[in-house]
Amino acid sequence: MDLELKGLEISQVLSSGWTDALEKQTICIEEVAFPESIRDTTSYIREFATLPKAVFVVAKVKGTVVGYAAGAQLESFEEVPGVKQDPHFGLKDTFYLESVAVLPEYQGKGIGKQLIRSIMLGARKNGYQYISAHMKEGFAERWKGVPLAQFDNYYDTGETFEYFRRELKPGTEPSPTKK
Repeated sequence: MDLELKGLEISQVLSSGWTDALEKQTICIEEVAFPESIRDTTSYIREFATLPKAVFVVAKVKGTVVGYAAGAQLESFEEVPGVKQDPHFGLKDTFYLESVAVLPEYQGKGIGKQLIRSIMLGARKNGYQYISAHMKEGFAERWKGVPLAQFDNYYDTGETFEYFRRELKPGTEPSPTKK
């Protein structure tokens, strides 16, 4: 494990724990992690982070937020391409992973994997049977997901994204980085 990650802490933020400081840190991560065309706005993050059964987790190193992951019930994201075509849309059994972001200087250290693991555990705890997301092409296969649709030039990013779903069975979360 990298020396700089000795102080790594992954924790869920409940809607009652949402603060202006956390909001600002999240927006700073958005600005460096995503192209402008797929960045979330402050009001959007605040709104979906407080949805019923939403899960919002942060990664902190020495008290500073270096990454986050967030999502909520699939039906909350019906305007996102492909979501309404999901065969489970309307069944309320699927969690949609809306965003995963890690500051560039902390990428490649397993933080994203730990954030996704925490999201999957939180989604399962909230009673969801599946998780779905839009991720860059190839991600679905690496995470044992089933691709349901493909989007070229997703939101003008110039990249191909896949919409996929996977089952949330106990013990199927990605393993945390070995210490």
